[in-house]
Amino acid sequence: MKHLVIFLVFLIASYTTIAQDAEEFKSIVTKVDKIRNQAAIHTAFSQGKHPEQIQTQSWEELLERQNKYEQVLVELNALAEKDLSRQDQISKSILLHQLEHEISQTKYKAVLIPFNAEGGFHTQHDFFLNRLPFHNVTDYESYLKWLPTYEKYIKENQAYMALGISEQIIAPKVIVNNLLKQLKPMMSTDLAINPFARPFMKMPETISSADSEALLEAAKVVISKFIVPAFVDLANFVKNQYLPAASEKVGIMHATN
Repeated sequence: MKHLVIFLVFLIASYTTIAQDAEEFKSIVTKVDKIRNQAAIHTAFSQGKHPEQIQTQSWEELLERQNKYEQVLVELNALAEKDLSRQDQISKSILLHQLEHEISQTKYKAVLIPFNAEGGFHTQHDFFLNRLPFHNVTDYESYLKWLPTYEKYIKENQAYMALGISEQIIAPKVIVNNLLKQLKPMMSTDLAINPFARPFMKMPETISSADSEALLEAAKVVISKFIVPAFVDLANFVKNQYLPAASEKVGIMHATN
């Protein structure tokens, strides 16, 4: 009888520990989601929704986020895998990998080169324009409402690049020259060329002609006032400051820092 009581106590304690760790893991996941959503440009876009505005983060805020991730990483590593369900064990492994990657992006200053040969922050419109709804007037008005805040997103990434120059973390010339070519469409005031005007080139038939004309005029104003100047300024910065600082040689072995 004594041994049975001891076994039951041990069993109850084990189940309690497993339940506590499972709840703690859920709490950690929630904490990570909250940190990510504070400035995740993809959050609303990936859900097929128009955001209220584009949220961005300064370098100082990125460092603060890195510190938060590192604290969460300690909590996550403290969870005993044997006390987690098989599904939570897999989820923990994935989350560990994601957090380590997120931390490394700031720790090793990879974010100071926010583009590559294929694209980067300046081509994010290719990502969200294919996911956002453009079915009615409300959708278009929502787009025009948050689009001016995209200017801040461009300038924040330009600030990363400027910091990259001072830190000597710069993309090679061949990649930078390609960037300049990629920027040209976004600098155009011709709505038939500028990709940010793409949704207005063929609006749904359910939108009246009067509304279509009004939306198109509003798009001209927003794009010419906020988008074009931001990309022109970015191109000037790249051409006059970033490109001269870039190396002719390609490869991490040629990086000065």
